[in-house]
Amino acid sequence: MITCLHQLRKLWPHYFGQTDGIVFILDSNDRDRFDLAKEELHTLMSHKELNDKPFLILANKQDLPNAASKSEIIELMELKNVSWLPWYHMW
Repeated sequence: MITCLHQLRKLWPHYFGQTDGIVFILDSNDRDRFDLAKEELHTLMSHKELNDKPFLILANKQDLPNAASKSEIIELMELKNVSWLPWYHMW
């Protein structure tokens, strides 16, 4: 399954030029995959064709007891290190 997803991700750049924005959905309860999610998010945010595109990071499953909080997500996704794009948190 992971190999299949990795192969699909390789195709994403073919669509970046026609993209108006990115919706990045984070499973805020799946802490085991936060490192992978951070890597993918930063790769997307660093892509030259997405530099002027808005990103929406949607942290779902916030109703679960072990879900990461807003401050945890900002820290674990290292969003404070993102200086090349403006970002805001709204929840």
